Amino acid sequence: MILPTYLNFFSVLLLLLILYFSSVLASEAEFSYAKGTSNGPENWWHLNPKWKVCQYGKLQSPIDLRDRWVKVLPQLGELQKVYKPAPAVLKNMGHYITVRWNGDAGQLRINGNYYKLIQFHWHTPSEHTLNGL
Repeated sequence: MILPTYLNFFSVLLLLLILYFSSVLASEAEFSYAKGTSNGPENWWHLNPKWKVCQYGKLQSPIDLRDRWVKVLPQLGELQKVYKPAPAVLKNMGHYITVRWNGDAGQLRINGNYYKLIQFHWHTPSEHTLNGL
């Protein structure tokens, strides 16, 4: 009776390992930031039907942000911010990290328009570079 118990245990363990590693490989293979690869930026448009419009884009990720592109618009005025302490949830979602505030975390005022702080996220690794770095 010991042999069937061990076989069942190792069968379940093997199945769990296969499921884990297949999900890890699938998430890694979805897309890459490495240029010249089959799942790199120039090929994103055909990796997922939702990304088809990427084939027509001129400034989609990744973008090399350059100092010479910066435009200062004095008519916008200074960025006005009113931050308030508020409980929040921070999550690592794999390709991005997100923070979502619960309650009133404050607001920003840009060009006369108010924007409540509700959610913020950033991609990791970064999709963009600054002046080639």
